[in-house]
Amino acid sequence: TQLAVAESWREDFHDDFDRTDLGDNWEVVSGEWKIQDGKLVSIGDRVDNVLLLNRPMPALQRIEFVAASVPPGWKQDPQAKAGEASDMAAVLHASAEKPLSGYTLQFGSQFNSANVVRRDRDMVLSDSAETRIKLEPGRFYKIVAEFDGKHVRMTVDGKTVLEYEEKSPLLGPGHDRIGLYSYTPMQVKSVRVFTAEARQAEYFDDPDTR
Repeated sequence: TQLAVAESWREDFHDDFDRTDLGDNWEVVSGEWKIQDGKLVSIGDRVDNVLLLNRPMPALQRIEFVAASVPPGWKQDPQAKAGEASDMAAVLHASAEKPLSGYTLQFGSQFNSANVVRRDRDMVLSDSAETRIKLEPGRFYKIVAEFDGKHVRMTVDGKTVLEYEEKSPLLGPGHDRIGLYSYTPMQVKSVRVFTAEARQAEYFDDPDTR
C-alpha cells in the first residue's frame, strides 16, 4: 500500500467541558473520568485511563488538547510522591476493543523519564535526555498529536517533541478511533479533533523510490 500524506486538516469536533456530565460524545474504556470545575479529569492513579471519542473517524487523525497533571495534593494515593506524574497522552487510529493498538503518543512517560511513541503497544521512538521537554506537575500544556499518513508527530507548546516515520500505516477498520490516555491523574481544559483526506505522496511518482 502506498503511503498517503494529509492534504489539509479540518476540525470535526470540539469540547471545552462547560457542563457537569461527561455526555454521550465520549466513551470511557478504562479508569475513571469525570467533569470537574469545567475540566475533564482522569482520576485513576497509576492505572491505564483511556477515553475515546464515541465515533469512528476513518480519515487521518489529529488531536489538540490543553492539559495538566493534577496537582500532587489532589492525588488519591497518599503514598504518591510529590510531583510524581506520568503520561499525558493521545491515542490515534485505535480500536474500541484494543484502544492502545494504534499509535500512543506519550508526554512525560515512564514517570516523566521519557517522551515516547508506541505503535500497537511497542515503543518505536523515544527522545533523548538532552532535548527532552519534561512534564511539570500542575502546568498546562498544549499537546498536539497527529498522523499525516507518513509521520506520527507530537508537539508540545508548538515544539516538535517526537516524529516517527511510518512505513506500514495503521489505517482502515479497527484503526479509526481517537482519544486520550493518562497513567496518573490529568485535567483537560479543551479538546479539538481534526481529520484529513489523504493524497498520494509525491515521492511515489518516482519509480526508483517505490
